[in-house]
Order: sequence, then C-alpha cells, then structure tokens
Amino acid sequence: EQKQEMNSRYKQTGITVNLSGALVNAAQMARKNLQHLGKSDNARVKAMAAANAAWSGYKAVQAVNEAVQSGSGGTLINLSISGGSQHSSSHQRSREDILQSSQLTGDSGVYLNIRGKGAGSTLNITGSDLGGSAVTMLNVEGKKTFQAAETRREIHSDQHSGGGGGGIALQGGSNGGGLGITANANIGKGETNGNSTTYRLSHIGGLSGHTDIGDGKTLLNGAQILGKSIEGNTRDLEIHSPQGTMDYQSRQNALSGNVLYGYGVSVNLDYQNTRVDAHEKTVNIDSGQRDAVRGVQESGN
Repeated sequence: EQKQEMNSRYKQTGITVNLSGALVNAAQMARKNLQHLGKSDNARVKAMAAANAAWSGYKAVQAVNEAVQSGSGGTLINLSISGGSQHSSSHQRSREDILQSSQLTGDSGVYLNIRGKGAGSTLNITGSDLGGSAVTMLNVEGKKTFQAAETRREIHSDQHSGGGGGGIALQGGSNGGGLGITANANIGKGETNGNSTTYRLSHIGGLSGHTDIGDGKTLLNGAQILGKSIEGNTRDLEIHSPQGTMDYQSRQNALSGNVLYGYGVSVNLDYQNTRVDAHEKTVNIDSGQRDAVRGVQESGN
C-alpha cells in the first residue's frame, strides 16, 4: 500500500492607489513636455519643443477651465485608495494498493497433485500465474479457485479560499466633491472524492503447451486458462468476470459580494454551485479459457 499527502497554502495582500482627473492630466502633460525640452542640444529643436510645450500647456489649462465652467460638473481630480487580501489552501490525500503477483512456472512442465483430504484438498490462486511452457497438469481432489486480485486507488482533496477588502474614493469637480466607500468579500469551498477498482487476473497454463485442469469443482473468478489445447473433467464449472469500477464526485461552492456607498448605494451578490458525479463499470479482460489452436476438450460427470 502506498499513501501520499500534500498541503498547499497561498496568501496575497496589497494596496492600490489611483489618481486621475483634469488637474492630474495637466500636470502629467507639463512634466512630459519638460522632459522633451531637456533631451536635445539643438537650439532650433529646443525652440520647436518649447512651442509644442506652450501649446500643450495651453490646451491642458483650457481643459481644466472647461471642467470648472462645465454645467455638467466636470471632474478635476479623482482619488481612490483600496486594499485587500486573498488566501487559499488545499489538502490532498491519496492511497493506492501495490500488487506483487506470484508465479509458479516451469520450462517444460508443471504438475500439481493435491489429494488426501477429500474436499479439504483445495487449490486457490489469486492474482498470480501457474503453468509450464509445454504441459500444465492439475490433480486436485477438492475445489479449484482461480481468481483475480483486487487493487484500489483513492483520492480525496479539500479546497478553501476567501478574501476581502475595501476602499475609499474622493472626487472633486466644478460642482463640488463627494466621498464613496466600497467593501467586498468572497468565500469558496470545494471537495473532490475519487476511487477506482481494477483487477489483476490469474493465468493458468501457457499458450504454447497443453493444459489439463483435472477433476472436481472449478471456479474462474477473474482468471484465464491458457493452452494450445485445454482439457478438464470438471463438475460445477463457474466463470465470472469481475467489473472494474470508477467513481468520481466533485462539489464546488463560491459566494462573493460587494457594497458601494457614497455616490449612491449598490449591493451585488453572486453565488455559484458546481456538482459533478461520474460512475463507470467495465470489464477489461474476460475470464474463461483461451485456446490458441486445437480447441477445448472438456467433459463433465
């Protein structure tokens, strides 16, 4: 069995300052023009740059005057300051079966005699291989059980996230100013669960040789009998093919909202829910007898 566990965390905080408006634009333009004046040593170029700077300055002052005189209340300056934080964490766990199959093989042949206790003389093979390249003969007085070995894999994970913040916004114009306050928050939670089951089949005999499973009751539950020819004098032969499964479930929930108060009142909420369910069953390899050339010879009492 193999187990793994992993944890992760993330956190971010910050402050944002934004300044805009007609006065800010005028100051930025003046600074830009002064930088252009200082970049050239040529008197003629400087004269042209000075003329451009004067014109740009005039247009900037004109824009400020228009903002002041505008009946619609042009914005001279707009300042906003906001801050907040966001965090998230996840936890994942997994478990997986590790299978190591056994083998009983021979270069020429494998012969097994299990007798003497009547029905108590049994042969059980689980997720393993038994056989010879030329001959495989089983002489078992009791029941023979050839079955698959089950392996399982499981994954579980949890996720959490959240955060919030707030800020203020100041605005000044020809018709006065205003103050706005904002706040926001969010929270999220998720869970994922998955598991799968697979089977490692048992194999009896070899494709290039003869396989004789002998007398008595025989159960194939996730097993294959291999042979160039296969023979058996069986009673109550049962053949089952186990189904591999896969199940997956995921749940995700998120809630967020924000509030604005000042220039007006605004409230927004958003909720999201995601759900996934998946289930699958499959048979990868059928149980039974696999005969390469000559066909199956089987008799029953």
